Amino acid sequence: MRYQPKKVFILENSTYQELTYQDYCQKRQNDDSYAERYFIPLQGMLLEVSQDIYSEFYRDKERERYLRKLDRENKLLSLESLKRDGNGTADISVSLSDDIAEKVISDLLLDRLRECISLLTAEEQRLIQQHYYDDISEAELSRKYGISQQAVSKRLKKVRAKLKNLLEQ
Repeated sequence: MRYQPKKVFILENSTYQELTYQDYCQKRQNDDSYAERYFIPLQGMLLEVSQDIYSEFYRDKERERYLRKLDRENKLLSLESLKRDGNGTADISVSLSDDIAEKVISDLLLDRLRECISLLTAEEQRLIQQHYYDDISEAELSRKYGISQQAVSKRLKKVRAKLKNLLEQ
């Protein structure tokens, strides 16, 4: 054991008895039944537990050790590995405010674009929907409407110009 625990809690008759570590060591030497008992360290003390709890405790410890090893080997960043300041908060030098601002602006522009599209005629909306959202090419649209691809291209250009004007208002 790397350290000497302050106290040892032994389960006797379904209740915990508190012992000093020296008393525990003497009992363990004098009583062979102590070799079959399971203890886990808990806040600088030893606590007697069942075999199931003991196994689960050390399985979790081993998993934690394995994950820390993976973090070191792969140089993964975790919040726990960040330096903490005096207030117990993590010192994060990455600024997320730029990303958030860009996201907000993008969302606002998309809302405005949806609003402007709703102001188009039904035919213009259908053309925008089919070309940009349904991914139908100009060639396919020209066959569908029975007009030249150049005519479809001009209509799309006209609708884009109309949307641009609506967006700038």
